[in-house]
Amino acid sequence: MKGLITPFSADFAILILVATGLGFVLHKFNQPTIVAYLLTGFVLGPAVFGVVGQSEFIALLSELGLAFLLFFLGIEMNVSELDELLKPLIRITALQRLMQISVVFAVVSWFGFDFLSVFIISVATVFGATPVIVKLLNDTGDLNTLPGRINVGVLVFQDIYVVLLLALLSADNLTRVSTIGFSVLKILGLIGAIGGLAYFASRFVIPDVFKRVSRSQHAFFIHGLAWAFLFITLSELLGLPIEIGAFLAGLALGQMQFQGELKERVRPLTVFFMVVFFSSIGLQLSWENLVQHWHEALITGGLLMVGNALIMYYLIRRESFSPKTSFIAAVNMTQASEFTLVAGGVAVQQGYVTGDILGFLSIMALVTMILSAFIINYNRELYDYASQWLPPGDDDGWVNRRDDHTVIVGFDDTVRSLLSRFGENTLIVDNNAEHVAELQASNTDYLYGDFFHEEMRGEADVEAASLVISVIPSMLISKHVLRDADDATVIVKAMNEDEAAELYEMGADYVIVKEAVMAERLGDLVEAWQSDPAGFNAMKHDEQRRVNEVAR
Repeated sequence: MKGLITPFSADFAILILVATGLGFVLHKFNQPTIVAYLLTGFVLGPAVFGVVGQSEFIALLSELGLAFLLFFLGIEMNVSELDELLKPLIRITALQRLMQISVVFAVVSWFGFDFLSVFIISVATVFGATPVIVKLLNDTGDLNTLPGRINVGVLVFQDIYVVLLLALLSADNLTRVSTIGFSVLKILGLIGAIGGLAYFASRFVIPDVFKRVSRSQHAFFIHGLAWAFLFITLSELLGLPIEIGAFLAGLALGQMQFQGELKERVRPLTVFFMVVFFSSIGLQLSWENLVQHWHEALITGGLLMVGNALIMYYLIRRESFSPKTSFIAAVNMTQASEFTLVAGGVAVQQGYVTGDILGFLSIMALVTMILSAFIINYNRELYDYASQWLPPGDDDGWVNRRDDHTVIVGFDDTVRSLLSRFGENTLIVDNNAEHVAELQASNTDYLYGDFFHEEMRGEADVEAASLVISVIPSMLISKHVLRDADDATVIVKAMNEDEAAELYEMGADYVIVKEAVMAERLGDLVEAWQSDPAGFNAMKHDEQRRVNEVAR
């Protein structure tokens, strides 16, 4: 066993442990964990302690980390959910890019950077931090409000821009306009070819394949990874960055009915790769790179936050949304993105800019992401303060997509027989593929996935439900229901009387104890059979009549 612990494995272990610990600490203060990962690489790398170096192993995992980040973003993009907001979102995103690039270009040019550095900084700061914004909006309960849906929609289109930008930065030469134009056309052509294949597969191949493997959670996960690596390989063969193939693979999977469950299966792996990727960016930083342009970075970051908020407010308001909706949606997107760092890292690797520009972008990203976490958490309070200078207007439906609805966790014969009684405003959450097919055929609203996942409970809008029923005899799921369902009537299922007593203490309105009900019913039947034959016959006929009525 001598020599089993190699230097690179020790470096990797230290990196992961410190990043995880620091991420946990920052999470307690509602700060983006990406900040923790970046700081980990910076502190452990050559800039401070010099404990960990940028090995080939870490570099390889870092490249895969970026690919899987794009793969996960693709899975999250369910385009059909944005149909009603599609046109305004396209206009908002397109104009936001142009206006923000122009502002940043003007500011950074004033600092005297060379043209290529100005160009890289400008195009790298256009997008919002998708994981940060979505996580914070989910934590505050604003994800399914109209401002939250606008934010998510803009982020979706910005993510497409990310893919194109990364492909452009991977080109061999960005010093001439003609070269840039040719590179863009070539990239768009190849992306179109792979995208066409992904679209065809999403319509005619993926649904059937994943329906067959969905019964096995392990096979479900493995097939998702296999699909990602298939498109990664295809991109590499065509000379495109592997992130493009990963993104298109995720986008194809994101349109299928099993999208929610697959997303939760892939999430832990994506988080792991994100730790490595952003830590590796920190390893590339030095004190010299960070401090060389720190004051310019702070000024640009401050102007970016203010300018982007004003630009977004104007563009959203221009689409006839209310002042409140426009303000909330605007202040939610004031930060630089994690992809600012991604673009900077790729630009450094390609030799387009030096490490000091990456340091510039890192300070911008860190400061704006930290500040934006507080802004999103207090966006309503900020609106209350700013409303005195804003025009009056309604809030455009500052409500959840689902409200005052019924959520049923699990789908069995009991739910099937009673489904017609719940009405149209009912949502079924289940992870059985055969049940999903049945619910689809009956036009019943459903979510495919495990209710155990926090994101799945958030998507079901459990907090806004009026009635929540769980027919799954799991204490863990029942406790999640009771914790998340604020004012709803809650009916859950227990295995025995002890579990039922605990659930009642936690606030359950009614607990189904199947075995106990059966035992009590059987006891009554036996007692009647022994002492009251007429009563027994009456009970028997009543039960038969009830069963026949349900069967009809």
